[in-house]
Amino acid sequence: MLVQPLTLYILDSSFNPPTLAHMHLCLSALHSHRPSPTSPPPRLLLLLSTLNADKGSGHPSTTLPQRLVGIEEFAKDLHSTLTSPSSSNSMTSSPPDQDIAIDIALTTQPFFHQKSHSISTTPSPYPDKTTHIHLTGFDTLIRVLNPKYYSEGDLSPLVPFLGGHGLRVAWRDTSGEDGWSRGRQEQWVREMKGRVEEMKGVRGWFREGNVEGEEGEGKRGIEMVDLEGKGSGISSSRVREVVREVAGRVKEEGKGEERGQVEREELKKALDGLVSEGVREWIVEEGLYKE
Repeated sequence: MLVQPLTLYILDSSFNPPTLAHMHLCLSALHSHRPSPTSPPPRLLLLLSTLNADKGSGHPSTTLPQRLVGIEEFAKDLHSTLTSPSSSNSMTSSPPDQDIAIDIALTTQPFFHQKSHSISTTPSPYPDKTTHIHLTGFDTLIRVLNPKYYSEGDLSPLVPFLGGHGLRVAWRDTSGEDGWSRGRQEQWVREMKGRVEEMKGVRGWFREGNVEGEEGEGKRGIEMVDLEGKGSGISSSRVREVVREVAGRVKEEGKGEERGQVEREELKKALDGLVSEGVREWIVEEGLYKE
């Protein structure tokens, strides 16, 4: 029997491939969740959108069935980490107090507010009062609060969404040299607080930390969180770049009949620390992202 959640964490799983940075987003949310003693445990939904607001249908080197396999491997690795914190691949020191179920679903909706509306209105195992918390990063928040993505030309479509649901947004890694320091990110948030009403949004969307209230109530709006460097420097594009670099180098070196085995071994080493074990095996055995 399915346990009915009051909080549903949702990870947009359109990334290709899923990485350890995405896993840290999930772990951070699940380990910070503090339900009341009588509340059911939260659930995590890995929601793969077949369309991206900027990139269309995704990377051409992987098919939708292949991507679903990758998400399933990611889910297995995440669940293993949650239930076996002492294992060698653990990335956290203490497990949640309750067992966490992980779901996988497909959607044709590219925007968060559309995804939540679809989950709420389409027959599903989640009750009506479930609060949706979308897990994402700072770069995505910039796009979410950009009026150009909405036909109305403003942020009014987000009002019902953020009035009943939330975004848990990780501050961007500041180790890069693209100018987005932590201070600049905080400045952007302060400026957006002052401008959001001009774009028909709600100033109260932004909050800090957990807010007292009934289960789910304090999670509405936008919460900024610090992952403390976990997942730093890891991205799907970086993983694809590493695969191309290794495959290209092995090809140039000409390993003869042993080339395939050498390539697999070198790929496994190169991907260690970027993706989880199951995802790494999936990438290597399927021969993905070489071009």
